[in-house]
Amino acid sequence: MDTPTPVPDTVPAALRDAVLAWYDATGRQLSFRATTDPYAVLVSELMAQQTQATRAAEAWTTWMGRFPTVEVLAQASVADVLRAWAGLG
Repeated sequence: MDTPTPVPDTVPAALRDAVLAWYDATGRQLSFRATTDPYAVLVSELMAQQTQATRAAEAWTTWMGRFPTVEVLAQASVADVLRAWAGLG
């Protein structure tokens, strides 16, 4: 059995610093970038897969207002969820 080549677990500091500097200078301020809530991040990722990031950010704000937790989402009817998701692509 072949031994896999080890993958470095850290990014070189110069590359990391360059990417972070670029982001500071040009990164868009999108509403979903301000959260670390796993549910909110999952919703934003799913939306971003279906539509442009700026449209996803707008839809995400509306969605999170309507379904702020996975528990609230689970209690909603399928029809309500599908209506809220409509238009994302």
